[in-house]
Formats: sequence, structure tokens, C-alpha cells
Amino acid sequence: MAVVSWALLPEDSPYPGIRRRRFDGRGFTLVRYEFAPGASFPLHHHPEEQLVLVEAGEVIMRSGDAEMHLRAGDACWTPPHEVHGITAGASGAVFVNLIVPRREHAPRVVGDSAD
Repeated sequence: MAVVSWALLPEDSPYPGIRRRRFDGRGFTLVRYEFAPGASFPLHHHPEEQLVLVEAGEVIMRSGDAEMHLRAGDACWTPPHEVHGITAGASGAVFVNLIVPRREHAPRVVGDSAD
């Protein structure tokens, strides 16, 4: 058993207005995001399934033509390889992603040459 303190994990900023901290377990990855108002993670895909759990604020999840508005206490599951993106609402957002299996490679942003 291990206690994880988000404050003690290294932080990075993959896109403007986005801060994240990551914990890798044996078979999963857990990532906590803090989005400034209107911050956006671009459309991307990855081979893992993902569950987004909103802690505070509001986000808009996009996949294809579908858009879902999620608030604190809501969750959204994304299957493997589905193209999706997320944008914070007007007050910003804090959410946790549960990624299974453990993430070994960065997501591929739609439109990148490696896509």
C-alpha cells in the first residue's frame, strides 16, 4: 500500500493554462489536471481506456460531433483509440484521469505527422 500526495509529485504544463501531476501504478496511470478558464487539451487518441472524474469546475468533452458538459461529481469514460479532447469552462476545472492500462507512450494529437 502507498499514500500518494499530489503536492509531492512533479508538475508539468503540456499546454498553456494546464498543469498536471502523474502517478503510475503497476497497471494504471492516474493524472490530476488543473485547467485555467478556457484552457484546452487538443483532440488526441491513445491505446488506453480513460475515465475522467471532475473534482471542481466544468469541462466540455469532445469526441467526433458529440459534446458533453461535465461538472464536479460527473465522470466520462472514453474507450481506447477514440479521438477526444477537453476544454475547461469559464471558471476553470480540476479533474483526475484514470488510465488503464498504465500509460507507456504520450497521446497522439490529431493532425501530428505521427498520427
